[in-house]
Amino acid sequence: MECEVDAEKIKRVIPVSMVSTSISRQGGGVTPVMQSASRALVKTGTVSVNVYALRDGFSLEDVAGWSGIPTNCFDSFGPKAFGYSPSLLRAVRASNAKILHRHGLWNFPSHAVSRAAGLNRKPYVVSVHGMLNPQALKVASFKKRIMGRLFEKRFLQRADCIHALGESEI
Repeated sequence: MECEVDAEKIKRVIPVSMVSTSISRQGGGVTPVMQSASRALVKTGTVSVNVYALRDGFSLEDVAGWSGIPTNCFDSFGPKAFGYSPSLLRAVRASNAKILHRHGLWNFPSHAVSRAAGLNRKPYVVSVHGMLNPQALKVASFKKRIMGRLFEKRFLQRADCIHALGESEI
């Protein structure tokens, strides 16, 4: 069932910033979910979306798949798995978004969303995309324990909404 919204009744458009590790095929299943969600939100006429992500080897090639959704990619430094990007943090913090929406876990973009939301007093949503499933937690478990202690646990605790795919992630 599709939700129809009378844009005339809603006088303002709510800006949303979606933040992920990647906008490309390197993002796996997260990328098409973000693309679909972005298009659906924009189609309502009541939401605008800007996407922020780390630059990877396919970002330039795959940006066309975003069909007019504004995308912003930033270089990261240090260990690739961590995805440290001060420019991503600055951009998310400077965005005019009323809501921040993080897609995924386990690297610096989570910290960027948490920090920007806290400094700007904005709510944030986290879509975990199966990454809290017990099976997924076993993959790269050492890295996830470190990230969990550094920021991810606090990030999830402070989220205004967590979008989980199943009960095993709650």
